Amino acid sequence: MRENGKEEKVKHEMDEIKTINFELEHSVAKLIFENERLHKEIKHLKKIYKDQFDSTKKTCALSKEHDDSLIAQLNSKSMKNTDLKRQIQDKVFVITLLKNDLRKLRGKEVENASQIPIATTVASGIFKLDLDPLAPRLLQNKEAHIYYLQHTQEEADIL
Repeated sequence: MRENGKEEKVKHEMDEIKTINFELEHSVAKLIFENERLHKEIKHLKKIYKDQFDSTKKTCALSKEHDDSLIAQLNSKSMKNTDLKRQIQDKVFVITLLKNDLRKLRGKEVENASQIPIATTVASGIFKLDLDPLAPRLLQNKEAHIYYLQHTQEEADIL
């Protein structure tokens, strides 16, 4: 009986070990599958990041070329601007010398065109008011008429 009991005990333990072994094999299979899935995801993400890095690198290079082009244009315009300023300064110097020579020749009677004020003439009828005729009863009232004229003049000044 003891042998029978030992055999059953051993058989029972073997069954438990087989069950545990089966569960462990199943867990290992799950982990291997998860590991492969994560490796694929990592490869995919590496590819995406590499593509984005390459794209960023190209964009940076193009941006640098564009910036260099703009800097070259700016330098060119600046040089042209400096040259034009120098030409203007030379012309002003020559004009000043010619004016001085002309003053010496004429005895300082030369008028400078830039010093002559520009007179603006205002047409006399431009601010003429189109007043409504007064009512007959106001024609008799001198104070009301004067008030009317002052009020109308103030309104014209506002406009």
